[in-house]
Amino acid sequence: MLAPVRLNNGLQDNLYYWRDKTGNELDLLLDTATTVTAIEIKAGATMNNDYQKGLLYFKGVADDKKKLKTVLYYTGKAAQNRSNGIEVTPWQKVI
Repeated sequence: MLAPVRLNNGLQDNLYYWRDKTGNELDLLLDTATTVTAIEIKAGATMNNDYQKGLLYFKGVADDKKKLKTVLYYTGKAAQNRSNGIEVTPWQKVI
């Protein structure tokens, strides 16, 4: 619950949903002073390359690629750092 804590402290909200006019989307963008983290969340336990589609598209259109971090959370058990720069993380490690 980052957004309510930030708002209660008088800070600007930094959590966003992103979608463009052609239907490309990301589940969550977390914007901080040093990093923009693009996050996709999937319910599947087996890593599927289609899960990365939105993240890869966003990487291509992002303004500041040096600030960008891409993360895919899924219900599988294996953490991976993909060759395309996407960090794949089991959602259980978040809690």
